[in-house]
Amino acid sequence: MSEYGTVTLGFGTDEQREVEIVDYIRSEFKDHRLITVAKTEEDAYLLCVENPESSGRNTCSKMYLSLGSLVALLASTHLFFQNQGLDMAELLKEYVEGDVINYEYPNDNNQQNSEE
Repeated sequence: MSEYGTVTLGFGTDEQREVEIVDYIRSEFKDHRLITVAKTEEDAYLLCVENPESSGRNTCSKMYLSLGSLVALLASTHLFFQNQGLDMAELLKEYVEGDVINYEYPNDNNQQNSEE
């Protein structure tokens, strides 16, 4: 069994299977949004966005992507923002440096907590 647990893929279907999580990072933002990026034993990535019920947004959204699909998603998002006149570097700086309450990365000896 994985040190970080498993994820069930294809739940309730004939293709249902357990896949081990081999690495992950989880970030919590000031609005209590929880973002998880987990790498699995299949060299694929599970992306999860969890919102509190009080937010009125979907409480949990997940995507399971290959590395190529994840990079394509990030590249397409960057191009979309660029065409909208938004600066991805500035957006990342605003969200990561300003609003992260805490992140959990088990392989990081420099874990940060912006509330300290």
